[in-house]
Amino acid sequence: MGSPREPLPNFERPPVVEVVLGVQFASPAAFATTHLGLLWSRFRESFPRVEQHPPTPTSLARTDRSPKSGIRIEFAEPLIPRCWFIAEDGSQLIQVQPGLFTHNWRKTAANPEYPRYPALREQFRNELVQLGDFLTAEGLGPLAITHCEVTYVNHIRSEHGTVWSGHGEASKVFKFIGSPNALHYLPSATSCGFRADYKMPMADGEGGLSVTMNPGIAASTGEPMFNLTLSAQCSPRGSDLDSAMSMLDQGREWVVRGFADLTTDSMHQHWGRLDRVDD
Repeated sequence: MGSPREPLPNFERPPVVEVVLGVQFASPAAFATTHLGLLWSRFRESFPRVEQHPPTPTSLARTDRSPKSGIRIEFAEPLIPRCWFIAEDGSQLIQVQPGLFTHNWRKTAANPEYPRYPALREQFRNELVQLGDFLTAEGLGPLAITHCEVTYVNHIRSEHGTVWSGHGEASKVFKFIGSPNALHYLPSATSCGFRADYKMPMADGEGGLSVTMNPGIAASTGEPMFNLTLSAQCSPRGSDLDSAMSMLDQGREWVVRGFADLTTDSMHQHWGRLDRVDD
């Protein structure tokens, strides 16, 4: 791991296609489906479209124990959907369900440029302030954040063989894959995948970085591509907003430095690597 004083790696043309900033929070027992509609009214101007999806599992399942028997009892609760509040152009959305709130940026044909982390961070922080105000106004208690997430999804395309041409040339893209020239019997692989988990030492919390890489085909061009996803999951020691934002910043640093650590210098040149902090 490099020194924290070193500037974060920065790329003119990063291959990122989606960024997720998210938190889990202590879900009030009284949080009901009707609250999702009331919350949308606070975001409707910027996110006029709504979709409903099944709730996603979180680490905040509510359970109880009988003090006499010690038997764990799980109470069935009404299924509250996960709502998406979507911007008109579809490039940004909020996902919300009891105990979960995320902001997603997605690359679209109308808005293909990544808006960069500082802008997304400021927007997400303002949205969390609104969420906290809403919970207080509805008598649901303060916003108590227990978990933070920073996820970057990258589509690394061959782009007509500029650096690499097929999945068997993964070593030209990723440092952790050995050159096929080192093999004596096997030919070049037709495809390959990768998964790794890394512990993230932190002074004011704990967390881990998960990395997955899978081969694919670009729908628009039919060319081979790699899907590289880096996700930092962090648990802050404090439940307040400032503690959560600090965890998000640290998680983002791990994602950015991890991405640069895993990919080759040839790809860095292709993406236009720069040496400044504001990435």
